[in-house]
Amino acid sequence: MWLHEIDAVDDVAVAAIVGEESDTVRETLLRRLEAVLGKGDRVARRRSEPRHLTRPVANVEENTVSAPTDTDADSDLSNPYAEQAAEWLVFPEDVPDDPLRRAEPDQEIAAMARSRGEDHEAVRERFVYEYAWAVPNRPAVEAVVEYGPVVEIGAGLGYWGWLVEQLGGDYVGYDPDPRTQLNDPEAAVREDIVARGDRHGREFEDFVHDGWTDVRKGDHRAAADHPDRTLFLCWPSRDADWAHEALDAYDGDTLVYVGEGPGGVTGDEQFFEELRREWGVVDSVPIPQWPFVDDLLVVYER
Repeated sequence: MWLHEIDAVDDVAVAAIVGEESDTVRETLLRRLEAVLGKGDRVARRRSEPRHLTRPVANVEENTVSAPTDTDADSDLSNPYAEQAAEWLVFPEDVPDDPLRRAEPDQEIAAMARSRGEDHEAVRERFVYEYAWAVPNRPAVEAVVEYGPVVEIGAGLGYWGWLVEQLGGDYVGYDPDPRTQLNDPEAAVREDIVARGDRHGREFEDFVHDGWTDVRKGDHRAAADHPDRTLFLCWPSRDADWAHEALDAYDGDTLVYVGEGPGGVTGDEQFFEELRREWGVVDSVPIPQWPFVDDLLVVYER
């Protein structure tokens, strides 16, 4: 049973919650129901920060993502990832007080995902290899544009960069094995994706996208060439060195990071230690999440 299948139990759940004697408990449970069902015109509750961004919300009935009624239409931003994946996503209403707290995916929502009866990880993998690991929304893209120009290390398909460029942002992306090399039979990315395609019973050409914008060939060392740009790291590999190596190579003073906190599936211990020691949080934006994931966008300065 999942978002578009649980209307029948809505009234029962609400009635039980309304019958709760404690006002505080009742309000908390109603908010939880709202978050789990993914319904209503929810707008992000942001802390008192220089910028106030509103986020897209899921329309479960139509399986689309639309702008809140108090914002301009998103006609200038095409975001097929968020639109096509909407029925599987969770839409957080706020960001944690401490973005460097340990990653804590919502276990209730994870349990609901398991109960749906579909292979959620397989669904997610298809989207990841067509778009990106993290699901962008308009506020997150606006944040990247605002703190730009940016240089992304580990850009993959360049999907976030494509969205940034749609909103007029200045973007440069690097990846050690960019998708522009998909025609190279010896490219590591081709071998990896062929293996994944075989596992899911699909041909290579049907499994991947060849890139959304230009991504240059380069690794963490490319960060040293762009001290005048904001460093953008989106879902750096778990327990890999390159995220903190990019920080070490970078001589600029602004970082936009998208991923989980310490103990999660992005970055390594040294990366988060460097963030604690040398960087301070200046902004954060909630983004749509896959179940089992606890990611967000955080802006750091040093």
